[in-house]
Amino acid sequence: MNLMQARAGETVCIAAVEQCGAYRRLLDFGFTPGTEVTVRNVAIGGTMLVALRGYTLALRANAGKHVVVTRN
Repeated sequence: MNLMQARAGETVCIAAVEQCGAYRRLLDFGFTPGTEVTVRNVAIGGTMLVALRGYTLALRANAGKHVVVTRN
């Protein structure tokens, strides 16, 4: 499943990041395999608030679709 399919309050683990326009930026933000991500909130427009590596980040839906995750 991808990160956009996770629900608010759920913690998931990143399995892979697919090649996309935001690929390098996602890696720079710490979206690397094995990292746990907690979904804090999901907005109606698809933007989601996620917590990883000690900080919180707003992520656009089109970037989140390229982050492959597994449920813990």
